[in-house]
Amino acid sequence: MNPQPRIFCAAINFQKLDNTSDKVLLEASLENEEASIQAIKANLGFSINQAAVIKKCNAIIIVITYFPDYTQDFLKGRLLSTWDDLCPKGLDNSYRYIKCYENEDAIKFLCECALGVNSVTPGDTQVLAQVCDALSDAGKMQHSDFPTLDYITNWVKSTALEAKRDTKLYDGNTSLERIAAELIGKNAKKSDTVAVVGLGRTGSLVTKILSEELKLNVVITNRSHDKVKDIAKKYSVKPIAYDDINSTTDASYIVLAIPENTETIQYVSGLYEKLHENASVVDLSSPSITAKLKTPKKVTVYDVEHLTRAASGIIASRKSELDKVRAIIAKSVPSVAVLLSREYGKFAVEKAKKHVGAKLDSHTLEVLRVRDWATRSIREFYNSQEFVEVTTPYIVGVSSDPPSIPPQTAP
Repeated sequence: MNPQPRIFCAAINFQKLDNTSDKVLLEASLENEEASIQAIKANLGFSINQAAVIKKCNAIIIVITYFPDYTQDFLKGRLLSTWDDLCPKGLDNSYRYIKCYENEDAIKFLCECALGVNSVTPGDTQVLAQVCDALSDAGKMQHSDFPTLDYITNWVKSTALEAKRDTKLYDGNTSLERIAAELIGKNAKKSDTVAVVGLGRTGSLVTKILSEELKLNVVITNRSHDKVKDIAKKYSVKPIAYDDINSTTDASYIVLAIPENTETIQYVSGLYEKLHENASVVDLSSPSITAKLKTPKKVTVYDVEHLTRAASGIIASRKSELDKVRAIIAKSVPSVAVLLSREYGKFAVEKAKKHVGAKLDSHTLEVLRVRDWATRSIREFYNSQEFVEVTTPYIVGVSSDPPSIPPQTAP
C-alpha cells in the first residue's frame, strides 16, 4: 500500500485578545519565511513533505505535511519541541494554549480559521487571504514533489466561495481597521491627507485599505525606519520621520495604531499641541491613548469604543451563521481527502513510469539474444535426457503490481 499525504498542525488560537493573549502570541511568534521553514524541517528529526507558518493577529499555526504514518503523540512531541527551540522566548507560557489537529481534523481547522469561524470577530474577511497566502507562499519556498499545501489552499478558496454564497456570515463590516478606514473614506475630501502612525498589523492593514481600496492620500510614520520603507514601497505611500510632528499634524486625519505606554502617550500629547482645527483622530490603540489626554477644541476623536459600537450589531447577527459555515466545511472535508488520494495516486504512477526504459539499446538486445540462446540450449539438453522442469513461487522484496490507492471515505 502506498503512503498517503497526511497533515498535522499545532496552533495557538485566541478568540478574545487581551494582555495575556498578546504576551503568548509575542513569545511564541514565528515567521513564514524560508529560514523558519527550513529550520522546522531540519529540527523535526524526521522527513516531511512541506511545512508552513500561519501568523494572524489572534493565532499562530504551524502546519506540516508528510507521508509515513506516525502517531499523534510522536508528531506533537517533535513539533512542539521544534517550535520551542525556534521561537524567541520558548513555549513555557504557551504550552497550555496549544491544540493539535491531524489529517481531516487539521484540514477542517485550517478552513475554519480561513473562513473566520475562529476569529476574534466572526466572519473576518481578512483572514482568508492571510491563511491562503501563508500556505501558498510556504509551498513556493519548498521544492516538493507533491504540492499538498497547494491542493489544500485551492480547496479552502472553493469552500469560502460556497460559504459566502450560502450564508450571511460575511454581511457588513466588523473589522475595526476596515470600519476606521471607511469612516475616514466617507468623510474625507480628495485633497485631504491621512497620516497613519504605527505600522504593526493594524497600521499596515489600515494603510492598505486607505491607499489601495479608497485611493486616499496617505503618509506613514513609525519608530522603525526599515518598516516605514517597506510599507511605503509596498503600498506606494509617502514616508515621514517619526519625530516630524509638523508633517504628521498637517494631515486632516491621523490614525493612531501604536501601543499604549508612557512614551506613546507623550508622543500623542505632542501631536495634540500641533493639531489644527477640525482635524480628526482615529485611535485604534487598546487601551485608548486619547482617553488619557484632554482633546483639543474642534478636534474630533474616534476611539476603539466608538468603532466597536458600530460593529456590535453586525457581530451579533453573524454569530447565528457560524453553525451553517461549520456544516459547509464539515461536509466538504471528505472531498479534499479524496482529492489528495486521487492526485497522489496519479503522481505515484507517473513517478514509477520514469524508471521504465522506453527502448532497449543494441548492446542490451545482443546480451538478451545470447542469454536466450543459452537458456534454450540448456533446456533442450535436459529435455532430451527426460528431465522435468519445475518452477516454484518465491517472495520478492518489492511489489510487482502498479500502485494501488485505496479510496478515502467520509468518517
